[in-house]
Amino acid sequence: MAGVEETVLDNDETVLTPSDPPTGNHELVFALVAPAETNLDWVSAELANHLRKKNYEVLTIRLSQFLPSIAITNGQGERVSLQTEPRDAYLESYMNAGTELRHMVDRALKQQDEQGPHDHEPGGALAYLAADFIASVRGRTDFDEIAEKSLRQVFDHIAANPDAQEPLEQRGIPRRAYILRSLKDPQEVFVLRKIYDSGTYVIGVHSRRALRKKKLADSIAAPFGHNENTPEYEQHATRAEELLLKDEDEPDKLGQRVRDTFHLSDLFLDLGNESEASLDPVAKEIERFVELVMGNCVHTPTIDEHLMFLAHAVALRSGSLGRQVGAAVGSPDGELIATGSNDVPRAGGGQYWPNKHYDHRDVTEPEDTSNVQRKKIIQEIIEVARTKGKGWCDYPWKNPITHRTEQKSTYFEAVGDAFGLTGGERRMLLTARRGHGLLISGTNRTSFESISSPAEHQLSTTNPAELADLADGDDL
Repeated sequence: MAGVEETVLDNDETVLTPSDPPTGNHELVFALVAPAETNLDWVSAELANHLRKKNYEVLTIRLSQFLPSIAITNGQGERVSLQTEPRDAYLESYMNAGTELRHMVDRALKQQDEQGPHDHEPGGALAYLAADFIASVRGRTDFDEIAEKSLRQVFDHIAANPDAQEPLEQRGIPRRAYILRSLKDPQEVFVLRKIYDSGTYVIGVHSRRALRKKKLADSIAAPFGHNENTPEYEQHATRAEELLLKDEDEPDKLGQRVRDTFHLSDLFLDLGNESEASLDPVAKEIERFVELVMGNCVHTPTIDEHLMFLAHAVALRSGSLGRQVGAAVGSPDGELIATGSNDVPRAGGGQYWPNKHYDHRDVTEPEDTSNVQRKKIIQEIIEVARTKGKGWCDYPWKNPITHRTEQKSTYFEAVGDAFGLTGGERRMLLTARRGHGLLISGTNRTSFESISSPAEHQLSTTNPAELADLADGDDL
């Protein structure tokens, strides 16, 4: 059996124990996704340590280090500058540079569209750069020398030692692992999985938001001689909050999108408050994960993994992608209590099954009835708005308490006509992200972003990671 050895004891009992890693050549890519100020140094070092125990050579690649080597320009052709200090200026300049790089690639791809179709994604720009870099060092015979260097030092070393390269046809792909830190756009995940397929593993890392905010505020305040006991500290905390929000979900569609990227991970690590007590169990999780990647079959699913697998399985009960939602309820001991899925209810209770005489799953019908009703409502609103500018729309609604279908009405107006919006203002509202809007006062108007105070955010958040912080008694 791959990854394990069978040992027969004196009593004829067979015991499975982990075997040595396979001897074939393999190339693995581990991509880390984490919000700003998460302790990725510790995670990278721990992951590299366990990979080296499996006879892998390891190189850590910081994607942000590609940025200084590229002449990044904005839409007006102006060069984007990078700053090294102070801390907040450094972070913001690198965030902005990453965003502008994606826009620069987007502009180039749009020009290429005229020459023919392509499958490149501007959001994956840094992932493409990482893949190109990996290709350039794959055949290096001095890999152990460059493994401890920064990206800039590696470039210089390669330029100074061009002959330290061996054709892969002679030696095959060596046993090497690359740790990429850190991804900020969902397309980076898709690009890596497309290039390296099953050799790609994405790891989402999280630590308490209050801790990360304090670390960043402290680093911003330090050059000014301020700390949390000085009155000026609050402005540094506010600045830290702005940067954390920008990192999590920047309004720009090609900006920082950690929140949208995080859930695509294969493994989730919670560093808690990053204390030794919090990190010890995480170290065991990383070790277990590496052994699973190496084919170790001794590790079976945990209770959480087992229940998540069942929830995913029952979600597939529906053939409609819009209804593939599943849930599994289990006891603390892992006993399955109930499962639930979202699909068309069957008369008399339960749901329909395929290959039965009476099969009325939504995928067997010409159209999904809920989609039909939704289209009718939208078409009616559009027609009335176009001809009258405002009006009422009646539609059926199933009362979740009485389960009876009732008639409801909603009033609407064509916003553009009601407020005399310009074409640009209409487009702005149609493409606005959550929290953005247009403030109108008489003939004056301006775009704005609504940002809640820390206390308001704590009351209204539905972010699972932040809810976990609150459950542990931490402030956000």
